[in-house]
Amino acid sequence: MNKYLSRFLAALFLSSLLNAAPTTTNDAPPTSFVDASKTYRIIQSAIIDIDKMLKDAGIRVHSCRLENGTPVNYPGAGACIYESLKYTFKDKKPSRVWLWVLNEQGQYLPPVLLEWKNSHTGIFGLAGEFVFLSFENFFGHLIKKTNKVVTENGKSTCTVSDPMDRDLGNFIGDISITIPKGRSVSEYFIIDSLDGFSAEKVNLSAKTPFYLNKKRAYKITAIVQNAKQESISISMLTNYNLVSQRDSCFKGSIEHFSGNKEGQNIP
Repeated sequence: MNKYLSRFLAALFLSSLLNAAPTTTNDAPPTSFVDASKTYRIIQSAIIDIDKMLKDAGIRVHSCRLENGTPVNYPGAGACIYESLKYTFKDKKPSRVWLWVLNEQGQYLPPVLLEWKNSHTGIFGLAGEFVFLSFENFFGHLIKKTNKVVTENGKSTCTVSDPMDRDLGNFIGDISITIPKGRSVSEYFIIDSLDGFSAEKVNLSAKTPFYLNKKRAYKITAIVQNAKQESISISMLTNYNLVSQRDSCFKGSIEHFSGNKEGQNIP
């Protein structure tokens, strides 16, 4: 389950990113790029390499095009994610990005269009989340109000007795992904349950409502919809740590609807 969740959350983080010159889904990937900022290169080498993380999760991004003004091309996805963070903090609007993803044969797929705005209000909130995830055993002792994970049949679940609906802030935030017509989500993101579903739109929202066993909990809801208004609702609650990838609890559901409806909420 952790391997599945790792890939799914990596896909969501990849989507953590996009008005500008028209680009069609038949466009070839960029052939010329600008250099990533010095700050991002330091982050990539000393803190976190987003492209390596995505590659390890089975997602290979050839290049990205940032279109929050004059289009700018970067190799991979990491530089676009970093620049998108700066844009959303400054302009308080979703960032817009095109991503060219490679399939298993190493061929690029028609680009997906993403709109992303994380739920932090500034870089210090984002840094605080990353620091907490990196040293959660230490900071967990400072958390006064927390929920305990329930054990059922010898396995940890994310069932809680006192659910809350707030947001402490998280890097996933609100994401909208537009898939090229005639393509399926599973061609871009490895999610077995969606195999063969030709989605045109993915809308996702994440909140951090509370702490589970003194670990940050993430409540994620995604609606995957096709042109026929059929939709798949994915809901999950987890205290998964994308930084340390230690043992975690997981509770989720996947539901299929014939119309534009959302699935059941997880308490």
